[in-house]
Formats: sequence, C-alpha cells, structure tokens
Amino acid sequence: MIKFKNGTHVGVIISFMIFVTFLFFLYAIVQPAIETRNEKQAPLDSLEREVLSEVSADLTTASVFVDVPGEGCFVLMNFITKTGIDDNIIVINDSGTKFDSYIGGSGLLIDTGGSELLLKVRVSEEFDAIGSLGAPICVGIIEDDYTIGLIKTKEHVFSSRMENLISVYDLGYSTARSLLKVSSDSDFGLSFTYNNGTVIKTKEINVSRSIYAKDIPVQYIDDDANEVSGIINIKIW
Repeated sequence: MIKFKNGTHVGVIISFMIFVTFLFFLYAIVQPAIETRNEKQAPLDSLEREVLSEVSADLTTASVFVDVPGEGCFVLMNFITKTGIDDNIIVINDSGTKFDSYIGGSGLLIDTGGSELLLKVRVSEEFDAIGSLGAPICVGIIEDDYTIGLIKTKEHVFSSRMENLISVYDLGYSTARSLLKVSSDSDFGLSFTYNNGTVIKTKEINVSRSIYAKDIPVQYIDDDANEVSGIINIKIW
C-alpha cells in the first residue's frame, strides 16, 4: 500500500513536469508572434490616423425652409451673401434626393421639380462648383419668404477622397507610402467598402509575411452629398 502511494506521488510529479514543459514549449512558439504583432500595432495605428486624415474634409450644411409652397423652381434671393458660402454646392432634401442648383449673382437657384419646402444646402471643396450655365428661368423668393436654419461645419470622410487615395497608390506606391508616412520596413494596402457592398481596393501585392489588418467603420459623404455607412480596411505587413 505504501508503494502504491509513492508511485502515485511520482506520477503526479511527472505529469506536472510534462505540463510545465508543454507550457514553455507553447510560449516559445507563440512569443515571437506576439512580439511581431506588437511591433506592427504602432505602424497600423499610425496608418489609420494618416488614412483618415487624408480622406476627410470639411462639410458645411445649411438647412433652408421655403415659406412659399407650390413653386418647383425658385431663386433664394441673396442666399450666397447671407450665408457667405461658396459655389461648391449640392442641394438635397431630407430623403437624400439631389436637385439641380445654380448660382445667379448672390442668389441660389434650385429646381426641385415639385413642392419641396425643407432643403439642405451642402458645401464642400469635394463638390464641383456650380454656375449659372443652363439655369432655367424661375420665380424669385425674397429673403422674408425663406428661413435659413442652423449652419454647421464638420469634418467627414468622403468617398471621392478615398477613391483618389487608392488611385495614388496604384499609380505610384512610393508616393502613397510617403503621403501616409509608412516606414520603409513595412508594406501596406487599402480597401473601401461602399454602403451598397461594392469594394474598391489597391492592387494586389504578393506577400510572404504575416498580414495585420483592421476594419474602420465610417460615416462617409457620397457623390450625392448623402451621409452613409462604409468600411475602410487597412493592412500592413
């Protein structure tokens, strides 16, 4: 009976030693990967900051309430003078429908094609400048018959800037590396998923090293000045 107990005790010790050896073995395998991941985390964070900075721009939004119903095409007299905004304008309604708009002197002409009383005038350097060419003849609405609500400016991600960044990458990888401040000992790639699921990405590069990636959910401004959801994916290796 004493021999049996001694044998059990020795077995426990051996089992414990095997377990400890296994842990050391596992640590030896995993530790290099952990160290590599930590080494890449800082460049990945830096790449995220630089990409978001590069694809973002200011968006100014002015809400406008037209007090004269029934006019599908009208000119907001002295609107440009009152707001001080420039001519990089897109006009939409609450549903996100985009309307033709023109600048005429100090007024803003909007052709809604129907009865629209509440509008959003959005302004950004990312939008094409509008002029008076092709403008229809519309009724003028004096300042007393329309109300300008809150005018606010906020930085947003723009799909147009994301598309441009990917074009820069594909046309000149070294230029994109310098632009995004990626060190010479790392390589990187980008992709962008639109609200409708369409994906654009940088050209494929053969990679023999481990890739570290991150999805960045964003609210971006599309070509019709609507704010929608998308995902920027960054990779570094």
